[in-house]
Amino acid sequence: MTLIFQPLAFWPLAFFCLAPWAFVVCRIERAWIAHWASYLAGVVFFLINLSWLSPVTFEGYVALCLYLAVFWPLAAWALRTAWRLRIAPVWTLPFVWVATEYLRGTLMTGFPWLFLAHSMAAQPAFIQVSDITGAYGVTFLLAMCNGAIATWPLTRSRQATTRPARRQITFGAVLVVALLVANVWYGAQRMRHAVLDPGPTVAVVQEDFPLYSDPAKNAPAELIFARYLGLAAEAAKGHPDLLVLPETPWSMAQNADFIESTHRVEPLLDAYRRYGRLYHAATAAFARGDYKT
Repeated sequence: MTLIFQPLAFWPLAFFCLAPWAFVVCRIERAWIAHWASYLAGVVFFLINLSWLSPVTFEGYVALCLYLAVFWPLAAWALRTAWRLRIAPVWTLPFVWVATEYLRGTLMTGFPWLFLAHSMAAQPAFIQVSDITGAYGVTFLLAMCNGAIATWPLTRSRQATTRPARRQITFGAVLVVALLVANVWYGAQRMRHAVLDPGPTVAVVQEDFPLYSDPAKNAPAELIFARYLGLAAEAAKGHPDLLVLPETPWSMAQNADFIESTHRVEPLLDAYRRYGRLYHAATAAFARGDYKT
């Protein structure tokens, strides 16, 4: 499943990347093996795809991955329970996976990253349905494809006589194809008839400074500010209506009244005041169009 996300972004794999897992989860006899294997698979998945967090906070990175992986065995439990009730993954997997993504994206402020739908970001016709359903609608379609693929071998196993009827795969496959065709048709229509109103020109400036929980490891504040000011000056040459920067360049106070009120600043923070004056002067000059500052 990692292959469907950046940097490889092999999006066709999103249509069947969950199918082997769903098949094994439903076929395996011992529940504890299915649940623990699912949890370990989730841990590995998040450790790989969230590795960029490790330089900032390694302990937090590991803890987050261990927490996010919990939703995988929950999904495995739901699939196995439905399969025992003669309900095939083609019907359960889309609802189960959407539910786990929703919970992961909302509980404890949420972490709505690495959704199955996000793999289709470069396929605009496929994701136009998001204007109605959000990313969850795209996830639903992809998960249903995975469920249909997983159902096919399951209904041909020796246990099929006590499991969902084989006709489920036929009806499910037809429905999946119909939904995919309808989704792409809707996306094409939306893109063809989209009306774009003229709006403001926005320039977004973003550098790539590593951030660490230990301030001593970060780049000097003066360097960060100077680099961003230079990039902003380059972007301003295009005369944008709005220039957007992240919060990280502004490590000093920008309030002129506060900066001038020296009696409000403790002696130990005098350096903060002096740097704040310089930052404020540079920002004000930039706002006036003096891009050489």
